[in-house]
Amino acid sequence: MVVLVTGATGLLGANVVRALLALNYQVKVLVRKSSNLTVLDELNLSIMIGDVTAVDDVVDAAQGCDVIIHIAADTTQYYTRLTEYAQVNIESVKYIIRAAARRNVGKVIYVSSAAVFGYGSKEQPGTEADTIKPPFCESLYVQSKLAGQQLILSAAKALPSQTDYIVVNPSFMIGGYDSKPSSGKIIKMSYRKRLLLVPPGGKNFIHVKDVATGICNAIEKGKNGQCYLLTNENLSYSDFFKLVEDSSGYKSFHLHIPASVLKLCGFVFTLFSKMGIRSSFNRINSNILCVGNYYSNKKAVMNLKMPLTPIKLAVGDAISWFTQNAVVNQR
Repeated sequence: MVVLVTGATGLLGANVVRALLALNYQVKVLVRKSSNLTVLDELNLSIMIGDVTAVDDVVDAAQGCDVIIHIAADTTQYYTRLTEYAQVNIESVKYIIRAAARRNVGKVIYVSSAAVFGYGSKEQPGTEADTIKPPFCESLYVQSKLAGQQLILSAAKALPSQTDYIVVNPSFMIGGYDSKPSSGKIIKMSYRKRLLLVPPGGKNFIHVKDVATGICNAIEKGKNGQCYLLTNENLSYSDFFKLVEDSSGYKSFHLHIPASVLKLCGFVFTLFSKMGIRSSFNRINSNILCVGNYYSNKKAVMNLKMPLTPIKLAVGDAISWFTQNAVVNQR
């Protein structure tokens, strides 16, 4: 079985490619000419040079493929207009759907975000049935991922169709092969630091290898038109930073930032953005840092047989990879 993967050089893509190869799938990746392919070195796969924002490149790459896993996304946090996300996060989904129809692809797995669903508390975490709510419904990035998800779910309902369309919704992923780094920035900023500024909220964390396994299992076990939250531990930021401390053996001083102060700072940085000074820290993201956005994994565990690796091990794996690749140092 041949699987096409987009976004293969990112944290999730690099892990998905390895998981697929371990299961003896034939893997093809669509990467831009300018991409750094270091995380794909020495892997037995077929590399197609192209862009997910070019429909002909996507259709050509899908030739001979049985499955498409669409991971590629623009996760930039400082955009001020939804149109800045449109080409990568919305238009590319249309091209994937078109390519699946043209090339008779049997299954498309679209990687969305847990944030497109309404979060809950630790006692009653959010599920696939919960509607998105503030502050995430204000996030342009989340809006773009929701728009892509809606395109996929609409395609799943279209008849006749030889393609099954499945959505997976990972939460915050931690682990190795985070070459940029992306979500691993939270570890880079907290690893062996004397002082940590701790937001009042929290989020759901998951080992990226578990997400990769869930996606691979969705090839056989996922159902057309279904969404699956790929999530694990609901942790406050304070608790997460303690895991980083335990893994690094370095004790930091935690300065807890009141929500009111964080929101005021976010408001000020939003004013700066209106003057052309862009920052990923803004009013919406500061509000996000103040809530506990927690989710359930019951559906994915039950239907996709997704494993649940303790986040302490995920943190340790991330730190190990970062130190080996000089992203962080031990001193």
